[in-house]
Amino acid sequence: MSGCAPRERLQPIFPPPADLEAVTEAKPIAPVAIVTSAKAAAEYDVAVESWGERLNAAGGRICRWALRNGAVLPFACTKAQPSTPPDPEPSTR
Repeated sequence: MSGCAPRERLQPIFPPPADLEAVTEAKPIAPVAIVTSAKAAAEYDVAVESWGERLNAAGGRICRWALRNGAVLPFACTKAQPSTPPDPEPSTR
């Protein structure tokens, strides 16, 4: 490469916006009613479990996306579950 060659603008790549948004979803806030109502406690438990599953699925998709785009990670990514949306296609550089 010559020092006089035109510079190529590097295009940064980022994970899919939907997955970034999903991993920032706030944990459901426990309603006061969970102290006295078994139904409210069960509904809150379902909400927290669902939130955790969405967060885990999005985190796994971002992890696998990073691997497909050349990341070398010191850990294994979680595998996609049948009930989660498909992984996005790799970015083109």
